[in-house]
Amino acid sequence: MFTADEGRPYTLRRLTGQRAVIDVFTHDATAGSVWASRLQPGDEVQVEGEWHEQFPDFTAGEVVLIGDETSLPTLAGLLDRGGFTSSVTVLVELTDLQLATYLDDVPAREQVQVTWVRREGPPGEASARALRQLGVTPAAVWGVSSVSGARLLKRELKAEYPEAEVRVKAYWRDPERHADTDASKV
Repeated sequence: MFTADEGRPYTLRRLTGQRAVIDVFTHDATAGSVWASRLQPGDEVQVEGEWHEQFPDFTAGEVVLIGDETSLPTLAGLLDRGGFTSSVTVLVELTDLQLATYLDDVPAREQVQVTWVRREGPPGEASARALRQLGVTPAAVWGVSSVSGARLLKRELKAEYPEAEVRVKAYWRDPERHADTDASKV
């Protein structure tokens, strides 16, 4: 993970010699979006420390990855690095389905199946509905949404896959609930 001006983590997509590729999903006027939009080719970015996101054991069997727009860089990084021993089902909830090409440059892997769903309603609801139709029994599930979406997904995942190792994170706050929501409790 790389940090920006305020210590925000970003996913290292690829490292080639001294060159690092970092994806930053820009949306609204968030601090990370403003920072990334000001970067110019050739700008130097300071890298400080390490922060490792906790993932389930992706070698334990079938894997389900669930995300939204904000998780696309992490999903791409995970798929780039591989290390999966079984099939991988990726479920991505998007407001704008034009983003459904984001993972096109990930090296093709026969065991990866990507499903794109349109967000209609609160974050996480479309993913929760699509989850019920996947027809898989994963050993490991990793997911990302907004604070409220992450709570919903965690409940759904634990009910749907009680034997699976489930890790769900909130990558962003719901704008309408920002003032009274604590992301650390997800």
